[in-house]
Amino acid sequence: MASSKDIVEGFKSVLKTSKDAPVLMEARDSRLFIGSYSDYHGILYECKTELKDFKAVFSNSIAKEIPKFVVGDNIKLELVDDNRVVKLSTSSSKVKLSLLEDKALTMAKLLNKYEKVFVWEVDGADFRESLEQVRHSANDKSIGDIVLRGFHLTKTGNRIEFMASNGASMSVSKFPVANLGMEVDKQLLLNSEFHQISQLLEGKTKISFNDDAISVESHIDDDRVIRAVSLLTKGKAFDYNKVLKLVAENESYVKLEAKQLFETLRRINFFTDDSQKNKVSLNIKPEEVTLYSANHYGESSVKLEVVETNFDDEITLELSGVNLLSYLSNVKSDSISLFWKDDSSPIRLEDGIRVEVIVLFRK
Repeated sequence: MASSKDIVEGFKSVLKTSKDAPVLMEARDSRLFIGSYSDYHGILYECKTELKDFKAVFSNSIAKEIPKFVVGDNIKLELVDDNRVVKLSTSSSKVKLSLLEDKALTMAKLLNKYEKVFVWEVDGADFRESLEQVRHSANDKSIGDIVLRGFHLTKTGNRIEFMASNGASMSVSKFPVANLGMEVDKQLLLNSEFHQISQLLEGKTKISFNDDAISVESHIDDDRVIRAVSLLTKGKAFDYNKVLKLVAENESYVKLEAKQLFETLRRINFFTDDSQKNKVSLNIKPEEVTLYSANHYGESSVKLEVVETNFDDEITLELSGVNLLSYLSNVKSDSISLFWKDDSSPIRLEDGIRVEVIVLFRK
């Protein structure tokens, strides 16, 4: 039976993606469906129920109030006033809610372009966390006909990579994937709002696609399922592997404690020059790295101890403190390694989970 917790979870899940759209609540054949949509995707939450068959469509503003009243057990719903009002009651609350017309939202509309034949299977948590690792670099830009906005999903062999770039920095993460009887490699351009879907994924998650959209079916447990369809971005993919090959040639490196570097950047952030994308200088020597920033308020410098390096000279790298801080805010490893070629080519950062590329200021 759909508990109050299931219903509340269903409404909260779909409201994360729906913005101002109507919300559907429908019981059919002992299954409860709660769904909504946005400009980019449609989403449907499903669980078991003992409620009698019914259909109700709520305005978004009313749907946001429902979780406040679904408290306690013995949930009952009754359509009254020629199906214009629903009476919702539990063991501890009662409320009457106005409805929209049935035709305002249907499951067919929610899952338009949904692809039922799934080709890949992933762990929902892996998918969610991997995309979150690159989200800080996601944007809505294009360079000519090359698409940078949103996320690039590239499936090759038994892994999926996510890539996001804002033009000045690029993030790449990866995680394992299982084929569902079909060896299908593919690159998909996910829209900039796709993280609204990925944040809901748990457990065994199946993925498929067609020319217009990506479809996911995530089994939270034996009773609860989330289905979603999200529009793909049209355009030419960014050849990010070309960039990765370029920075793979960076041989000089320094390893630093990730937390210490992050906290130091936050300390000197006030003195970064926002007219130059919060420029920060890293003066690298074999024993220490000095972070320096300056603006019209003043200047600051802090020295960090080097954990490991293969460098026996001195070099100064200038880069955006915003991009570096965004990357470090998502690092979970104890240390990061920074690789460079010279003082003007892009640098590569690695933390054991993903690869980050950041463009340097040209001198």
